[in-house]
Amino acid sequence: MRPPPSRPQRAGKSASRATAPPGPGATAGSGAGQERSTRVQRRHGLLALLLAAPPAKAVEESPYSGRLELGLSERGRIRPCPSNYNCVSTSSLDESHASSWTAPSNESTTEVCELIKDYVLKEGRDRKQAGPVLVVDRLVSDSEPERGRFLSFDVPGTFKDEPDHLEFLIKRTDPVEWEGETDGLSVFFRSSAGGVQWVYPFQTPVSDFGKQRKRMEELRQELGFVLRGCELLECYQ
Repeated sequence: MRPPPSRPQRAGKSASRATAPPGPGATAGSGAGQERSTRVQRRHGLLALLLAAPPAKAVEESPYSGRLELGLSERGRIRPCPSNYNCVSTSSLDESHASSWTAPSNESTTEVCELIKDYVLKEGRDRKQAGPVLVVDRLVSDSEPERGRFLSFDVPGTFKDEPDHLEFLIKRTDPVEWEGETDGLSVFFRSSAGGVQWVYPFQTPVSDFGKQRKRMEELRQELGFVLRGCELLECYQ
């Protein structure tokens, strides 16, 4: 008898996987995996840079060029406000301008100065702790007393590390031909924060929400001074 014909053996599934050449799908999957790995590495690198950067915070150094100069100008006048400062001044020509005052006609230069000193310094006496300090009290010119008297104070500041600065010039000026104008000594002034604070990284000056103007208006009302060159009721509202 003849032996039965042999049948060809079929390769198993595992063998076919091992020997089959990679198709186009396998190549695309490998490329996608490499792309995902690259994106993950980039995200990790960016996160490391962010963690190494300094945190955003308020800083004291000002990026602005304006600098607060204290004292009278060379011509013996109150200085205007520098840009970006929380400040009001009778010498400013922009939105930081404030009108000067007229003291009661029966008060002398010495009396007006004493009124201002008593009002500004009373906060420190009332609280029995560090408060306003009188820095300067002098004549503008010893040889020309008619040029007036200058007062300067350091007071608790808008921001903790810098005192605010108050400056006054009290002098007699030429009468103004304006109906309702009263006779008396003129009071010129400037009230300013000691520096500019800004917020990193925006470099936006921090506002005191009109504190300087409010302070001077309260002082004027308390001492009974009137605005110069104003006869209208709206000026006092």
